[in-house]
This record gives sequence, structure tokens and C-alpha cells, in this order.
Amino acid sequence: MSLWSKLFGREEKVSAAADVIAGWAPGYPQSPKSDFKGLNEEGYAKCMAVYSCVNKIADSVAHIPLCLYRGDEEVEDHPLIKRLQRPNAWTPGYLFWKSFVSFRLLNGNSYLERVLRTGAPAKADTTEMESDSINTPQEDPILELWFHRPDWMKIQIGKFATPEQYILENAGKKKAWPSNPMTGESDIMHWRSFNPTDPWFGQSPLKTGIDAMRTFNKANEWNNNMLDNAAQPNGAFVYKPSDSQPGGMTPTQMNDLANQIDERLSGPKNARRPLILNNLEWQTMSLTPLEMDWLNGKDSSIRDICNLFGVPPQMLGLKDAQTYSNYAEARQSFYMETVLPCLDELCDVLNHWLTPTYGEDLKLKPDHDDVDALNPSRYEKWEKVNSNTTLTINEKRDAIGYEEIEDGDIVLVPSTNIPLADVVNPPEPVMPPGFPGDSGTDVAGGKDGADDISSDPVKKPGTFPHKKPATGLPFGKKSRLVRLIEKSLQ
Repeated sequence: MSLWSKLFGREEKVSAAADVIAGWAPGYPQSPKSDFKGLNEEGYAKCMAVYSCVNKIADSVAHIPLCLYRGDEEVEDHPLIKRLQRPNAWTPGYLFWKSFVSFRLLNGNSYLERVLRTGAPAKADTTEMESDSINTPQEDPILELWFHRPDWMKIQIGKFATPEQYILENAGKKKAWPSNPMTGESDIMHWRSFNPTDPWFGQSPLKTGIDAMRTFNKANEWNNNMLDNAAQPNGAFVYKPSDSQPGGMTPTQMNDLANQIDERLSGPKNARRPLILNNLEWQTMSLTPLEMDWLNGKDSSIRDICNLFGVPPQMLGLKDAQTYSNYAEARQSFYMETVLPCLDELCDVLNHWLTPTYGEDLKLKPDHDDVDALNPSRYEKWEKVNSNTTLTINEKRDAIGYEEIEDGDIVLVPSTNIPLADVVNPPEPVMPPGFPGDSGTDVAGGKDGADDISSDPVKKPGTFPHKKPATGLPFGKKSRLVRLIEKSLQ
């Protein structure tokens, strides 16, 4: 038994490879390996595709409301819901969560701080609370929630290869929050993406897509400079001999011309700039202003960036596949494959870190019914459930998320559906009492043969008046389908 177990009476919950994982890190604050400021300048600040993708995802995630459940029962009036809607006095809920998600998308890391009320426990103890008091809104144990810039945050790793301190450092000032190396309990929540080479920090998508972002930015820069210089196409300067120099340019003039070309025409900043010299004539070689070759490369970069963030290219306004149906399908795919998984991940980390402060039996879930983009798939599911003839009414209501109703445990089938056996061998018609054909009753209601219907040449025993003999089918005769089935059975 280790010293920790002897002192605190419980076993250590640490990896056997903790020393190997920690390496030389214990006691030293760790910083992210990527240059977040540089990547942000190259990506979010300059690349319109990155800006659009991040905003679309963050906006969509922040717009979907979160519902609080205790077991299967939804809790509507609770301090946790109010705290999510108003994290602090300065930032409204929508902008707060949009910024928090944006940091995660750009940096791969996002940090959330909780400010506990004085004397409030980090985890609520509901074991000794009465059942009525559990369902009653309590005083909010959290005063405020704050997010922090991920590039300012450092993590100090302990000997168990788990964080023992979160350190925020900027402009020579520091603020540290302790973290329990055994339980992970801390006033800082770290939401990070997967990083195969760094166990402490998530990997930034901007680092993965740096080449596509630079290609996009260079294409824009090249095009802007070309337009600034009258959109001149590629060409060459042709020397026209003069009376003073009939044989052509001297070597010195050639060198001067080459130097001027390097200084004035090389690089994206000098794209399409004309060179003005005596006895030179511009001759177009290939392209015209209408044939700008950067368009295809720019669209390809946009597609790569969209794939990086999981946003369909149609949502960024690419020129192809812009019909309404394609856009609607792209939007539905965007929510199902990108927005909802991101929101589920956010709920998972909040349920692990935040909801235990209010009670162990609470859980946050996104309200999928509030997502209009999922209406087509939702309607399709409703149609499939409603057309099923083997489910009861309550089973159908439960499948689409509605409560059960009284007398709903019955199965409804179309009235036109009858067993095949009734078609082949139709049952004998059942005559109500008092109708002709009923034993002991004549058409006039008489008894013992009075006014016997057999005396009427039109009426026959066992039939309705003026009707053909009943066969169990409409119009008093068998259908062609019945006759074919009977013939096949003979």
C-alpha cells in the first residue's frame, strides 16, 4: 500500500505509466506548442473561409438551447439554466458560448472558470436532502462563469501525469488555480481536441489547414494587386531598335532591365505592374483579363477549409450546386455531422465539470426539436411511425417524443384491410332480429305463417325484399378476384 493510501485510506487512481507520461514535465508549466497568434492572423483574421466556417459553427451551437434533466424528467426552473443564460453580468449567454466554442474551434483548447459563492461546495451533496427539496430551486452556488484566452493559459503537471495547476499569464502577471491531481477537481474546465503528440493541449485546426489558408490568402493578394494594375495579362517586353541603337540593347541595359523586373514585377505585391522603358513594346502572351487563373485555385482552397471544419461548401456560397434542394440537404448534413456532435461534446464536458456543482443526478441535453434544419428528417420519421400498423397509439407517441395518452394502448388499422380468408370464404351475413329471413318473423312482423312471404312472387325466403341473394360482398355477387381464387383452389 502506498503512502497516499495509508494517509487517506483509499487507493491511488493513477496510471501505472504516470512517471513515463509526465517525463520531465512535473513542476514545470507547459505551454501550447503552436503559435496561436500567428495562426489566427493567417487564418481567422485574413482568411474569409476560416472566418465563415468558425462563425457558422459557433453561431449554430450557441443558438440551440440546453435542457436540464433529472433522470427522465425535465427541470425547467433551476439556477443552472439561469446561469447558462447569464454567465456573468457583462456577457449575455449567446455571445458567451459563441466565444467559448470559437476558441475551441480555432485553438483546439478552451478554458472555462467558475467563481463559487463563499462557502459553496464544488459538488452538491443530495444524499441527505429530502425529495421535495431536491426539486425545489436552490440558491445558485456559482456567482459567475468566465472564459479565458487559450494562448495565455499554461498547465503545470504533477507527478501523477495530471494537471495540478492552471496558470493564466499575461503582461507579466499570473493567476493560478489549483487542480486536484487525484480527482481532477478544479475551478478551471479545460475543453480540448485530440492531439496525438501532446497529452496536455489540443491540436489547432488552423495548424492542420495552414497550407490551404495561405493559398487562399495569396490568391486574394495576387488578384488584388493585379486589379490595382489594370488587370494586365501575362506578356513580354519587345525591344524596338532605334537609329541610335540599331543592333539592340547593350549588356548594361539588359542588366538594368532585369533588375527592374526583379524589383518591380516579382512577388504577389508587384503582380501585373507594367515596366516603362524607352523603345520597349508590350506584347500579350496568353491570358486576357477575363481569364483570371486564380479562381479555380481559390475555390479549391475554400473546399479544403470547409472539409477541415466540417462545413458543406454550398453554405459558403460557391458557384456550383446552389439549388435550394442541395442547400437544404447541405444544411441538414451540417447540423447532423458537425453542429450536433460539437454540442454533444460541450454538454459532455459540462456534465462532467459543471452540473455536479448543482447535483449529481442532473444532466444537460441539447434540445434537438429546436433545430429547424432537422425538420425534413423529423417529418420522414413521423411518416414512417404513423404508417406502421403494428404499433399502438402510445408506442407511436413515445417514438416521436410525446407523452402517453389515456386509452392509447390500442392498434389502429385501415378499415379497408380484411383477412384474405374472408375474401375466399366470406362469412354468412348476420340478420338483425325483425328483418326478413329471421326465424319466426315475416316481412310484416307476423307470427306462425301469417302473411307468409312465400306467397309473394317477388320476395323469397332468406332474402331482403327486392334484393338479389346475399353473398357477403357488395352488390350481391362475387367479384372477379373471388371467382379466380375459388377456381385456383378447385
